[in-house]
Amino acid sequence: MKFAAPSKVLDVPHASSLVSDGANLWWTTSNLVGTARLDGSGAKILATFPAGDSWRVVAAHQNDVFVAASRGGFDECSFLMIGMNGTRTELAPKHCVERAATNSHYLTWVRVQIGEFGDRIPSLWVAPIAGGKPHVLPGINAFGSIVLQEGALWYRGKMSEISSVEMNGQPTGDPPSRAPTSNVRAASPNGSGIHSFAVDGNDVYALYGDPNFAGYDLILVPARGESKLLAKTAIPANMNGHGIPAGDPLIVGQYVYWTLPDQGLVRRASTTGECPAEDVATQQLNPDHLLVLGQELFWINGSNGDATDAIMKLPLPAVVGTASPTRLPSRALGSLDGDTSPKTSPAAVSRGPFPTIAAMCATNDRVVVPLLRAKFGEDAFPDNGDVSVP
Repeated sequence: MKFAAPSKVLDVPHASSLVSDGANLWWTTSNLVGTARLDGSGAKILATFPAGDSWRVVAAHQNDVFVAASRGGFDECSFLMIGMNGTRTELAPKHCVERAATNSHYLTWVRVQIGEFGDRIPSLWVAPIAGGKPHVLPGINAFGSIVLQEGALWYRGKMSEISSVEMNGQPTGDPPSRAPTSNVRAASPNGSGIHSFAVDGNDVYALYGDPNFAGYDLILVPARGESKLLAKTAIPANMNGHGIPAGDPLIVGQYVYWTLPDQGLVRRASTTGECPAEDVATQQLNPDHLLVLGQELFWINGSNGDATDAIMKLPLPAVVGTASPTRLPSRALGSLDGDTSPKTSPAAVSRGPFPTIAAMCATNDRVVVPLLRAKFGEDAFPDNGDVSVP
């Protein structure tokens, strides 16, 4: 499929992170937190910080942005909320925050502490989004990505398993009760594991593998049934650790999107694996921190922190269909909630209107494939998109 050319929303030199509440964008550079509307208008500086500090925007909700601030590594950290007028509120002093997410009731975040022997000790925290005392969820060690839906919180465990915790939906009072977790995927004994993931209902889409040797494959782990390969080597291996996106994959309609910073690519694969993976944008400058807002993709171009950095956007291709739009979680520095209003959800993402099945891909879709298999046999049209019709 041919996509439109990306366009520049705003020049943001030395950009390092990007989030949205569905109506506004927030970003950090080497010394400031900035914001603008989705079209780049109304750009302004919300806060500045001293040289040597490291600040990252990690989530947003209703005109407020949540910032992970570090002043000298793990020795001095803080978790802040900054309003549109620049007012700062310290939510969790001494919390070194790795990821965060929100829904209509809660703010959750991963706190990382350093143990006696230099090991990382993560914990998962939750607080009412309207304000209130934060609580740690006991017995949970969360590493990397988190996805917060309206009824469940998903996280990656120490052994690279993905588990879910029930959220009771109450905005005040006691912290959410921890329900029995359900392991979705465990790490392989050779050290392979899950880098990041997104969730659609109860189906998990994960980048799974090893950054140094095999690279990461994109896999589907359904609520029931066997895991399925969607894209082989979705992110190639890199011995020096470069080229691994900081942002998580995103689900939009019937596609999963991700970036390849080193190759300057934004790519997608169908959620069923029936369409070959394809390039959405090429010749970009280290694209990362992917967002989907309405029917547009946003990302930071040049997110290696140099003076050419910019926020880019790309309209998703027009699709034919009649399904009503719905809202689903999306990940940009932490997957967010499924709220139906973009003004009350950091990245409420439209999944519709859906394309007709025949429009999903030119040669391999859920209508054409069964017909061809029925006529020519199962081996005539395999799942990898290689056509061999007599």
